[in-house]
Amino acid sequence: MPRSKDVKVLVSDLYLGAYLLGKGAVLWELRFDEQGRASLVFKGPNVLFHRKAYSAGEVCISIPALKAAYNFLRDTLHDTQRRHGNPKGLTYAYTRSDDPRSQGNR
Repeated sequence: MPRSKDVKVLVSDLYLGAYLLGKGAVLWELRFDEQGRASLVFKGPNVLFHRKAYSAGEVCISIPALKAAYNFLRDTLHDTQRRHGNPKGLTYAYTRSDDPRSQGNR
């Protein structure tokens, strides 16, 4: 697949998002649908090429870099939900001390 120019890609997979970050993409926007599910918009050179390679299983990235990028995305998503909530007014990003009882016994 030929390399692409600077375009935007919408993804809902945090691992794919972490891979794209590791390949030089920039997190452009967080979007929430009416059910409160998050999608991430990435922008950068070759994001279409890297998304296609990820889907085909033809990727190479260091595990520590992938883990760091995943943690960054997870923390950014949870921080956004804590601050702004989501369209339904619910927040799914609980800290350990704030977990509702339905999430398990402590």
